[in-house]
Amino acid sequence: MKLTKTHWSVVGVTVLAIAFVFVGMNLISKQSTDLQPAGVASITLSNFNSSTIEIGDLQKVRWITTNYAAPTVTLNIIRKVGDNPTRYELVRTVSAATLNDGSAVWVPAKVDMGSDVFVQVGCTLSAQECHASQPTFALAVVDTGLYANTANAYKAIEQLQNK
Repeated sequence: MKLTKTHWSVVGVTVLAIAFVFVGMNLISKQSTDLQPAGVASITLSNFNSSTIEIGDLQKVRWITTNYAAPTVTLNIIRKVGDNPTRYELVRTVSAATLNDGSAVWVPAKVDMGSDVFVQVGCTLSAQECHASQPTFALAVVDTGLYANTANAYKAIEQLQNK
């Protein structure tokens, strides 16, 4: 089939329309990429393994942050309360805002006692998107009376240590 001038103009318009779609898609794609943050921030708990911890036995909590620039993090004690779906409840907040330096202190208290207890390091209020540490290491908090003095002073010790 021989292409006439009319065919060429139709083909030219079609090629031009396809080229416009590709250029437009590239611009849209680039704009979408430019609007996304370089990396979502996350916090990962790095030192607890499944174990038993005694009330009053001072614990060093350690974490690693990735792409998280906020100066503080939260430290919570949570308990698993369901499996399907997986659910947790807040037992207590150890520190609402402790320095984001990778380390904090937790003194297990009577209220923390039980099984399926987790330490969670979380994001403080910030304009930055952040994912808190995920519960991974179930702890059993028990009371043997061995650390009774620190157990009674847990709030004061945590407040002093977690500034």
